[in-house]
Amino acid sequence: MSELSGDQGVWRFGEDGLRIEYADKWGVHRLLRAVGACTVPFAAVASVDFHAGKGRRKWRLEVRLVEGADPFLMSAGAEDDAPPFVLTGPAPGALLAEYHADQLRAAADGARLAGPAADPGEVARSLVPGLPFKAQTLEGEAVFDGETVRLSWPRLMYSADKWRQKSRILPAERILRAEWQEPGISGYGGVRFLLREDADVSAALPVYRDTAALTSMTTKEHVRVRLLAAVANAHLAAGTAAGAVPPGAGGEPAALEAAPPPGAPAGAGGEAARRDAEEVFRRIRELGRLHEEGLLTAEEFAAKKTELLDRL
Repeated sequence: MSELSGDQGVWRFGEDGLRIEYADKWGVHRLLRAVGACTVPFAAVASVDFHAGKGRRKWRLEVRLVEGADPFLMSAGAEDDAPPFVLTGPAPGALLAEYHADQLRAAADGARLAGPAADPGEVARSLVPGLPFKAQTLEGEAVFDGETVRLSWPRLMYSADKWRQKSRILPAERILRAEWQEPGISGYGGVRFLLREDADVSAALPVYRDTAALTSMTTKEHVRVRLLAAVANAHLAAGTAAGAVPPGAGGEPAALEAAPPPGAPAGAGGEAARRDAEEVFRRIRELGRLHEEGLLTAEEFAAKKTELLDRL
């Protein structure tokens, strides 16, 4: 298993997926430290972007997942200050990082061609903590168990309406999605559950007045409610899976299916693509080892790598 270290932690490349282990240190966002680790199947990777750093600018490797598979993206506010699938590092290590970016890109292409396609809902649920999940703040608490969200506000803090109501139960089927509300000038943040019947009305209210929301004020509270939003969205997305476009009915999965060569039995195209991808990965790894040992120059390594990747 090869690995790439960066500012946010370590990315380990396994046979079927990318294992991300976030570093528990200053400079790594508290949200990522709370997640700890997660595994992304190669088949769930939609794109891999790499930017080499120059001088003091760091290299940046970013992975985007297939639609519906990233619970953090579904819950993000206007700006995501804690992207979970980004790794950065100092410019001198850019060549090694680019090699791993190419390896990851090729692994993702090979996994999608070989099939089956990744289930976005299943991937999303695997990336977040398990159920039930509770977020507790000074205002009260919210608990999501997969079927309901139980909100409670036992004390008068920011809203007399919430304090008078004391608690509320929201069935999952009524929830459109959960949203993380970034703290404004006042410092109020929180998680808001937008209900299908009055999503526009709820979104117009300040989070501390919304009786379908839990307010957070401290950094620790913000992290917990952000995780709650991601957990809820990962499970709520499963409820819309029935309306997804089936493979072959005009969606992306059909476009990714590899056609078998003439005369080949059904299913041989995907198997051949998988074998070809594995051979390319093996040869690129060997080239990387030769380069690290000084037997290949950077230019020779880059040229050979490009030649191999063009075969996929």
